[in-house]
Amino acid sequence: MKQLENKSLTISMLFTLLLFSTLLQAAPQSYPLVCRGGGDNQTTIYNTQNGTMVFYKFKRSARGASSGVGKGECAWLDRGISSDEPGVISMTFKKAHSKVSISQKNGKLSAYKVLTWGDRESYTKLNKLMSDIKNGREFQVHAYSYKPPRGGRKLIMTKFGP
Repeated sequence: MKQLENKSLTISMLFTLLLFSTLLQAAPQSYPLVCRGGGDNQTTIYNTQNGTMVFYKFKRSARGASSGVGKGECAWLDRGISSDEPGVISMTFKKAHSKVSISQKNGKLSAYKVLTWGDRESYTKLNKLMSDIKNGREFQVHAYSYKPPRGGRKLIMTKFGP
């Protein structure tokens, strides 16, 4: 009986150690990425219960951001983005929500507006991002590369701004 108790205690301790080691794993290292709106890019916006998700598909710059980033391009601070790295950033703005309004005249896009609201800090960052994309201005995020189990690759934003 005592041997069975010792085995149970050992299994419990191993399980606890495994659980804590999983919880204590470090978050992936993220790096500064500089992008410029405008040009050829695609922006997709999803509202979720926790906020707004923005997917920004961009052209990979061959040069580092210190050499300048063209419209619709992104680059790491110290180097360009290689063809084997993701060409899309997933950005989540918790506690911010959005609505897109699109107007057309004679079958052509005449105006679009992104309305954002929610937590002041999140709202401000989301609003700035959308304005920078629309007006071809530079913006910076911190991101890391992620490959989901089901395939595909994307960059995940950990911070908006420098």
